Amino acid sequence: MSKSRPIEFVQELLQPVAHHAEMPWHDQVTQKVPLSIPEAQWASDDELDVLLGGLIWRERRALRKRVSHWLSRNTLLAVVDTLAWRVALRPRVTKEHLPDAGFVARPSSAATPPDGFRSLPLDDLLWKFGLYGAASPEVLPRGFAGRAVALRQLPQISEGLLAPRHLSLMRMLGAQALTLEELRTRLEANREDLLRDLTALYLTRSLDVR
Repeated sequence: MSKSRPIEFVQELLQPVAHHAEMPWHDQVTQKVPLSIPEAQWASDDELDVLLGGLIWRERRALRKRVSHWLSRNTLLAVVDTLAWRVALRPRVTKEHLPDAGFVARPSSAATPPDGFRSLPLDDLLWKFGLYGAASPEVLPRGFAGRAVALRQLPQISEGLLAPRHLSLMRMLGAQALTLEELRTRLEANREDLLRDLTALYLTRSLDVR
C-alpha cells in the first residue's frame, strides 16, 4: 500500500474514471466464445464489484496473503490477489454464473489474469460494497454510532470514486474526531447515507475508531 496522501491534495481524486473497453471472452474449458445472451442477463461492472467486494470482506481471513480464483462452473470470473492488493474481473459475466461462484486457492504464479480482464485495486471493491452493499453498515464495530471517529488516511481508491460529500466528510474528520450524530448534525446529512459513507471509509482502513 502506498503512503496516505495529504488531505489538501484530495481534489485530484475527483477526475473521471477511464472506461474499460469490453472484450470478448472464451470459456475456460471449451475455449469457445459463448452464444449471444440478452443484455438483461449480464451483470454490470458495478454489480460485480459490489458483490465481490462483499464476498472478499466476508472471506477475508481465508483470502489473506494469497492468490485466489473466483470460479463458477469451471469459468474464471476473477483473480483476487491480496498480496498485490488487486483484483482482475472478467469483463462480461452472466448473472446465472454468480450463485455458483466460489473462491479457490491458487499459487502466486496464478496471479496474472487473462487478457481483457478488468484490473483494479481491491479497495475499489470494498469501497463500493461499503456504499451500496446490502446491509453493509453491519460490518462496523459494535457501538460504532456512539464512538468518535477520525480520519486515519485517505482511501487508496481509483480516481473518480470520491464524491464531493466524501471530501467534506474527510475534511471534517481530519480536523477532529466526531461521533455519527455530531457528523450528521454538522453535515446536515441523511443518517443512512452517512453511515454507508463511514462504512466505505472503515473498509478501506481510512478511519480511526476511538
